[in-house]
Amino acid sequence: MDNQEIRLKILEKLYGYAIENARGYITKEVLLNDLGIDESSLNFNIKYLEDKSLVKLEKFLGGGFLAQITVYGIDSVEN
Repeated sequence: MDNQEIRLKILEKLYGYAIENARGYITKEVLLNDLGIDESSLNFNIKYLEDKSLVKLEKFLGGGFLAQITVYGIDSVEN
């Protein structure tokens, strides 16, 4: 899976979760398990999505985070 496919999978996962839990966040661990990718690939791509304002991250010491799709991310998935 290349980076573009990983980013799409991340957005689709966050989008699906947002539909069920409008204010919910997904943990880094859930994304790693559900997407079946390595941690460095997730970190690289989630940072890219954050920089593009497609996801919002709540970061923790030690490298953990909570992720939520933004309205721009929703538009990206729907279009």
